[in-house]
Formats: sequence, C-alpha cells, structure tokens
Amino acid sequence: MLCNKSQSPLIALIEQIGGESQLYNLIMTFSESALQDLDLEVALKGMDAEELADQITNLIKRVFGYKLKSSLVNSTIRNQILMTNYALFELGLSRFQLRKLQLHFAAALRDSMVEGEVFGMCRDRFAEICKMFDEENKGPAQRSTAMSIDPARIMMVRAASSRSLERAASSRSLNRAESSRSLNRAASSRSLVSQATTVETKDQKGRLQRSSSSRSILDDRAKILMARAASNRRLLPKAA
Repeated sequence: MLCNKSQSPLIALIEQIGGESQLYNLIMTFSESALQDLDLEVALKGMDAEELADQITNLIKRVFGYKLKSSLVNSTIRNQILMTNYALFELGLSRFQLRKLQLHFAAALRDSMVEGEVFGMCRDRFAEICKMFDEENKGPAQRSTAMSIDPARIMMVRAASSRSLERAASSRSLNRAESSRSLNRAASSRSLVSQATTVETKDQKGRLQRSSSSRSILDDRAKILMARAASNRRLLPKAA
C-alpha cells in the first residue's frame, strides 16, 4: 500500500491500522512477544507487557513522529529522545538482542496487517531506534552528550517518566473499571429483559389456561343442556 510521502511514519501507520488504539494494540503485541523471548526476558529486567508497551509507545511516537530520518541526527532532537526515554536506553541491550527486537516488531506489524511502503517505513524507523540503542551502549567517549548530562536532571526526567507511567496505569485501571461497569449494566439489562419475558410468558400461559378452563365449562354446560333436552323429549307423551 502506497503512503503520502509528506507524512511521518507515525501518521502513515496510524492511518493504515485504523487509529491510535490500534497502534497501542500493535505495540502490546510486540511487547508480549518480546517478553516471551528468552533472549530478551532477562534483559528487559522484569517489566511486564503493559509497562514495556507504555515505554515503547512513548519512544515510537517521538521517533516515528518526524517526517525525515535525518531529523534524528540533530543533536537537540536526539538528546530529547534519549533523556525522555532514559529508562529504556540504560537497559544496555546487545546488538543480538536489538536484532531480536526488530524481528518481533516486524512480526507485530504483519499481525496488524501493515503492508507496502508503510511497512518499510516503520521497519526502517524502528531500525534507527535500535541504532540509537547500540550507539548509547558504546564507551563514554563515544556516547552522545545526553547520557552525560548532570545527575540531577536525569533524576528529574526519571521522576517525570514515572509519573507518566503512573498516569497511564491509572488510565488503564479506570478504563477496565468502566468496562466492568458497562458489562454489569448490560448483564443487569439482560436479566431484567429475561425476567420481564418470563413474567409475560407466565401471564400468557395463565390466560391460555383460563381460556381453556372457560371453554371446558361451556362445553360441560352445553352437554348438560343437551342431556336435559333429550330427557324432556323422552318424557313428552307420544302422539296418538
């Protein structure tokens, strides 16, 4: 499928899969798959799928949001990406593990029916993310300046990141609670409808039984009248 060349990979991806909710589903699929990989499970340091998905979503939205890949070379942009996703970049993933991440991401794209140029754009942009990871894993002399910013600022970024994750977790909890309430309301409505249907059915049966009883009484009365008439005819004197 062709995409608009003026679009960023993020916009093209969201349009092809049908919205931001589907983007999160794609990333959740990727996260669950990565955590099931024995080569990645330990490296991801005990994160669950939702926590990993939240962090990867933030990273992908930022990196995929630039139209041009060359924007990632800009030191200011790059430092912002590294600082706001510090927890991920300090995992120290090896090249082998980064390659495994790329394979899991490509598989998640296919599962979400991403294809054509959009698939290529997203795969290449994710490869750029992995390249950034690899470069940050090098020695201090070769690292970007972002990782050598003073510790106080790093702590501030970590705190902001933690608050963001807490808000995301709270939002998920509220969504689950609302979904549960909706299911309960639907179940209650079905129960009320079922009860009303049962009452109506009982009323119909009662009316049918009363109607049948009335017909039976009328039939009995008719039989009695016919018997009386026959008896009266027998008692009448026969004509001479």
